[in-house]
Amino acid sequence: MIAYQQQERLIGDPVKTQIKRNFKNSVLFPTRFLGLNAQCAAQLELEKRFITHNIVPMANNKIAFEVTQTGNKHVFSVEQVLAFYMCKLHEFYVKDEVTTKDIVLTIPSYASNVERQALLDAIDIAGLKCLRIINESTAICYNYGFFRKADLSAE
Repeated sequence: MIAYQQQERLIGDPVKTQIKRNFKNSVLFPTRFLGLNAQCAAQLELEKRFITHNIVPMANNKIAFEVTQTGNKHVFSVEQVLAFYMCKLHEFYVKDEVTTKDIVLTIPSYASNVERQALLDAIDIAGLKCLRIINESTAICYNYGFFRKADLSAE
């Protein structure tokens, strides 16, 4: 979740506390819009039931979110909104003294190539380097293999 207030941009948990007061400028679940464009009218109509912000078509046939911040209307693409979120995540890691810009991300196995490319575009906008995008189920297996080796039998 990302919310745009008068003087700042909130990302993550702080959005939950103010979403009822600022619902028009709060973007919820931007990943649901990955890979969608203006041609996907049926899918966009379905998604509009669950959101409170405006969706506008861009000149390049992609969709964007229209929000108001400091009295001005801004139009941010889905990739830009995700890049804001990734930059915030990167700040958390820098606070813990993890200074690398290399990341590995997961995506659902049912995601299309267009959605994967949109995620890569968001990573580029954020100034990060994506080493690999892997399926969520593969990431779960890796996690189990790395952190639960003692639970596995030798056979």
